Amino acid sequence: MVRCVASGGWAMKATLFGGDGHPAVTLSSSAQAVTVSGPGWSTPIRARTLHTLVDALRELAPPGTPLIPVVPERPCPHSRGDALLLLALADRWPYLSQTDDVRYYRQYHLTLAYALPVALDPRWRAWAAERADLLVRGRQLVAVPATDLVAVVPNPDTDRRHRRLLRKHGETEVREHADHGDFLHHWSTFTTWRYGRSLPDHERDALRELMAMSGCVVREFTRSGEVIARSVVCLHERRRVSFDLMATWHPRHAALRPGIFSAVHNLTDALHRRMRFSLCYGQFPYKDEIVGPADRLALDDLMFG
Repeated sequence: MVRCVASGGWAMKATLFGGDGHPAVTLSSSAQAVTVSGPGWSTPIRARTLHTLVDALRELAPPGTPLIPVVPERPCPHSRGDALLLLALADRWPYLSQTDDVRYYRQYHLTLAYALPVALDPRWRAWAAERADLLVRGRQLVAVPATDLVAVVPNPDTDRRHRRLLRKHGETEVREHADHGDFLHHWSTFTTWRYGRSLPDHERDALRELMAMSGCVVREFTRSGEVIARSVVCLHERRRVSFDLMATWHPRHAALRPGIFSAVHNLTDALHRRMRFSLCYGQFPYKDEIVGPADRLALDDLMFG
């Protein structure tokens, strides 16, 4: 992609480089479609659906063909065509590389809401293609640096490591529900307090539909009859991964460290379910505190491990 603009004069582009380091296939988006071409091709292929584009790539480069998907800049989708291009690549490659030299690159994962890697689940990709306009408008189809992924095999001594915090919350109760609209109301209030930015309607709509599609549950943490924290969790049964997407709390409860406690609870819940656990993307010291010395996982581990 040349630059992040809404539509019109600039196209998102990606190149598939062969094992010899030469470009084999080029993909270029327009507002509604993707054009696939290659060196010496007389007639490029133009695809308007994810299914058509994925089939074209499989025919042109059968699975097992050594190819590296490369983009000139961090992808930033601004049209349905941009979204189709990225989703088609994620169907086959868990990552995109940004580089001017295929020997040196930075990898990105395509995610929903900076949290769920779309390479993990074909249902997520199909849904994202159907709702591409909503996701692009709501800025919830995002390429995130692969190194930002925080995923672990929960350590069996998690309860012991966090025993002081868990003891402090001995009377905290947890209930689950699927009222995503209620959570997003609190999320908007939380982001206004913490980041000085409320949740725009288009982002709220995209997040609400995404949560419903992925089967997210809302966990409410209550103490003395008052909700002190809320978190959103996606339990991906097929891959045995618990994703801790987002959490809210009120500053008056800060002494209880409710945000940390909600994540620790979700981590121990994943341990008891014998699932892997992901705090999604973003490397921060508080996440290191939560997961401790647990074995870190890459996206390939979540997909194939």
